[in-house]
Amino acid sequence: MPTDLLRRAEPVVEHVARWVGEYRRAIDFSALQRWTKGDVADWATSVDVDIEQGVRNLLTTALPDLPIYGEEQGRSGPQEAEAAWHLDPVDGTTNFVHRIPLSAFSLGLVDAQGQAVMGLVINLFTGDEFYGRSDGLLRCNGMPMARRETFSLAGEVVLTELEGHRRWAELTRLQSWVEAQHGTLRILGSSALALAETAVGHGAVTMLSAFQSWDIAGGLALCRAAGLAVRDRSGPVVGLPLSGLVVGNEAIVEAVWANTWG
Repeated sequence: MPTDLLRRAEPVVEHVARWVGEYRRAIDFSALQRWTKGDVADWATSVDVDIEQGVRNLLTTALPDLPIYGEEQGRSGPQEAEAAWHLDPVDGTTNFVHRIPLSAFSLGLVDAQGQAVMGLVINLFTGDEFYGRSDGLLRCNGMPMARRETFSLAGEVVLTELEGHRRWAELTRLQSWVEAQHGTLRILGSSALALAETAVGHGAVTMLSAFQSWDIAGGLALCRAAGLAVRDRSGPVVGLPLSGLVVGNEAIVEAVWANTWG
C-alpha cells in the first residue's frame, strides 16, 4: 500500500469517525424504523441506511477514485483502483434493534492485494473507537495501544460469532477444546467488535466461520496493526480470508486452528 494513499486516507477516516460519533449520539430509538431482510432473524434499520449513505457521501467526495463495498448498497465507484473501502454501518444489527450495547460501525481500507491496511471500528452505544493502520499504529479512544501478549488460553476469552442466528459446524468442537484449556468462549454478536477487542488484547483470539468482507475488513486491519497472526480454514493468509478466520497470537492461533479446522 503506497504511503501516499494512507496519508490521504487518514484525514478522511478521521472525518468519518467524527461524523459517526455525532450521528450515534443523536440516535432516537423511539423513532427507529426496522425491518427484516432474508429471514425474520436478519434485521435492518433506518440507522443502517442513514449511516451508510452519509459515510458513502463523505468517502466519495474525499476520494472518488476508490470504490466502496457496503452492506446495504453493495458496490459503487470505479472498477479498478489501488484500494477499496469496505463499509458496515451497523455490525450486530440484531443487538442494535434490541438495544444490547454490542454493535459497531466498521470501515476498512483494503489494498489491491486484498490486505486490510486501515480500519475504524466504533461501538455505536458506548462510543469506544478503535483505529489502526498497516504501519503498526493502533489506537483506542485516541490513545496508543500496546497489545497484551497471551501465550495460553487459561483464564482467557475466545471470541466467536454464529452464522447469522445458526450454530456453525465446528462450534461444539471449538467450545469443548477451549473449556479443556480453561478458557471461556464468548459470542458478542458483532464480528467487528470481536476483532477490535482481540486487536487491543481484551480477547485472546477471534474465530469466525462465515462473514462478508464489510464485516471483517475494519477489525482485521486493527489486528494486522497489532501484529497478530491470521489464518483461514486453509492456513495462514495475507489478504482477506475467504473461508473462516482465526486471529491472535501466532502460537494460540496455531493451536486453535489445529484443534478446530486442522
